[in-house]
Amino acid sequence: MPFMFTLAAKLRAMDKTNRFSAALVAVFVLASATFMINYHRPSGMFWDENYYLTAVQKYTDGYVFFESHPPLGKLFMALGENVFGRNDHLDRSAFTLTEKIDTVPKGYSFIGVRFFPVLFAVLGAVLFFLILNRLIGKPFFAFIFSGFYVFENAFILHSRGAMLDSTQLFFIFAAIALFIRYTDGGRPIRQRQYFGLGAVIGLAIMVKLNAAFLLLLFPVLFLYEHRASIKERWLRQRAAFWLDLLKKTAVSAGAIALVAFAVFMIHFSLGDRIPGGQTQKISPEYRSIIARGETGNIFNFPIMLRDYVAYMSSYHENVPKFRKYDESDNGSRPITWPFGEKSIRYRWNKTGGHVQYLYLQGNPVIWISGLIGLALAFALVSGRLVFRHRPEDPARNRLFWYITFFFGLYAIYMAMIMRIDRVMYLYHYFIPLFFSLFLAALVFAYIFREKVEQGDRVLMIACGIFFVEILAAFVFFMPLTYYFPLTTREFLQRTWLDIWELKYVQ
Repeated sequence: MPFMFTLAAKLRAMDKTNRFSAALVAVFVLASATFMINYHRPSGMFWDENYYLTAVQKYTDGYVFFESHPPLGKLFMALGENVFGRNDHLDRSAFTLTEKIDTVPKGYSFIGVRFFPVLFAVLGAVLFFLILNRLIGKPFFAFIFSGFYVFENAFILHSRGAMLDSTQLFFIFAAIALFIRYTDGGRPIRQRQYFGLGAVIGLAIMVKLNAAFLLLLFPVLFLYEHRASIKERWLRQRAAFWLDLLKKTAVSAGAIALVAFAVFMIHFSLGDRIPGGQTQKISPEYRSIIARGETGNIFNFPIMLRDYVAYMSSYHENVPKFRKYDESDNGSRPITWPFGEKSIRYRWNKTGGHVQYLYLQGNPVIWISGLIGLALAFALVSGRLVFRHRPEDPARNRLFWYITFFFGLYAIYMAMIMRIDRVMYLYHYFIPLFFSLFLAALVFAYIFREKVEQGDRVLMIACGIFFVEILAAFVFFMPLTYYFPLTTREFLQRTWLDIWELKYVQ
């Protein structure tokens, strides 16, 4: 304990710039350690990698193909594979004959195909810290709560594979960071800033379509920008208001359309051959374009995009529904995601009396913190709406605005997801999970605002202890994240809740 007091005193004595730099570097180093070290292991596929590896190879060999998601995430994977070139000596031609593979050639390296998902996960940690630092204004507390990201076991495991979610989450965080910068700066919001926000949102959507909820940032940003005129000069400035709305809507939509066009054109131009034995829905018009060698011609874009969108629509229509009582179904219900329902066993390997597991199991300290943050944010927001009490402290009002913002994002995303009747999985909760963790940090800063501002030593020590608890839980569940061997007894020690449905291998 004396060490903690000494450390707290030294942190308080540091220059503000030095504190920020030290915290930023520490977050980057920790994230690099948890996400990047030995990310090429296990040297076998797990979860959706058996789909994405075929997409990567089709890019490499120049084959036409469609996917259930937009192309950007797979394009990054293909870029990593071709930059590293670790598998150039292997025969991977079988990858181009199917949508899904069961095995990879002996000696296949995952360093390239997993590189960009891991890199974006590390950069996402930096953005997570920068957002918290902007909102809380204290690098020490932003660093402490960045532990929510860098020690989240389930997200770490998922991001260390050739998956889409860490790439998408990076762009989601980037869009939120821009939104916060625009609304927190007290300066006019210009058309180029709407364009920049639209471009980043477009990149997020081009990884997975569920990022479309970010489109709601535009009306919120516009209403925030014009809040004074709406209250005071609505009638006199009505024409100017609608003209500005029209311009900025066009700019925002144009940015998204430009990004989508660029991403899809890159995808289409890389494919000039039809893979044999495929059942892809390539129309006669598209086949004619391929035969003429004109997949890079922008005038053929509408036909190629039409076929791609048609495939995406038919794919999602044919995804099976959730089957609650089917033990082979890895899906779970969105209503119980916050409690971690249905951890997914991605991979396992038994050797003697030990079993290696890759289990999508979250850090319980972090997930509980998210639940507490949600509950307190709901109480705060609903209480303010009911009792109409507005604190005189401008700093608290600012924090309340962003608490309302993240709570709204959480509610909108979950409402959108609950309308989908296809089977969904626990990793679909990553986006709202991190929103709930932002809420936990912001509610903390709201409640202890004065002590946070003063850098209260006791509060800093308490936060340090909390950070250690997050780290301890991460280490305890680390074998399920990094494929470390466990005995049956050691595995059962980690089955804290029945709702997780952790099952050991006999």
